[in-house]
Amino acid sequence: MELPKFSKTKFGTYDDMINLMSIFSVKQQMPVYYRLLPGNIKDVSAFKICLQESGVKDATVIIDKGFASKSNIEVLEKESLKFIIPLHRNSSLIDYEKAKKGDKRLFDGYFQYEGRYIWYYSNAVDEKKSVTLFLDEELRNREEKDYLNRIESKSENYSLEKFHDKRHTFGTIAIIHNDKDKSAQQTYSDYKTRGQVEMMIDTLKNVVDADKTYMQNQQTLEGWMFVNLIALKWYYQILNLLKKHELNKKFSPADFWSFLAEVKMVKINDNWQRAEVIKKNMTLMQKLGILHIT
Repeated sequence: MELPKFSKTKFGTYDDMINLMSIFSVKQQMPVYYRLLPGNIKDVSAFKICLQESGVKDATVIIDKGFASKSNIEVLEKESLKFIIPLHRNSSLIDYEKAKKGDKRLFDGYFQYEGRYIWYYSNAVDEKKSVTLFLDEELRNREEKDYLNRIESKSENYSLEKFHDKRHTFGTIAIIHNDKDKSAQQTYSDYKTRGQVEMMIDTLKNVVDADKTYMQNQQTLEGWMFVNLIALKWYYQILNLLKKHELNKKFSPADFWSFLAEVKMVKINDNWQRAEVIKKNMTLMQKLGILHIT
């Protein structure tokens, strides 16, 4: 097959791999597109072809810190793509001067996110790009406590001197971005949606069980991935239905599947009828609006 290529895995080992590029719609709460790529293609330039093929017009590329290189940013700019990229805390692009002074009057402002107050300020990198530093005081307190605990437990490479040197970085997230029409709050909220993408990948691997394939030719491989996408979309349809009726904290999509597996249809005199359903399953399906008693 053409797609499996010998390449380095995220665990530092080498194996024959396939790369999956997918698009997740935050608005629809649903995966809407996928494309299989050879395992040795990891360049961000593949984003543009995927966006062109998918037909998506308003997309923001959110990239992990591991891809926050000058060359990758140049590729994204060359392809005229909007991007949000978190930076390593030791990046030379981050200006910590205002954070070091600790005077909130020097910040550009604050906003509320999930019950917490996030302070921020921005610095222009050039005419197109800016770096916005966000400060979460609750996160800072947790990170300070964790660092001091490590000092107390005599962990290697942790000291009070290093604590004071790093203290101004605790609780911060610095993001480089190029969409000047978005506010700091919108940029931060967009960045936080990456958790939904990570959840989708985790679901694909652990629920759909598609972390490895045993297909023997290109056609069956493509068909295998297409079926996996359908299963993934079903998962999200069920999850969204549970959320709509505020049942997602009580039941998971896997629970729902197990309930449905117990619902049988029987054919009597050329007529299909639903077989007996236990009360618990019937009550759940009635709450979700997918079962009506006749």
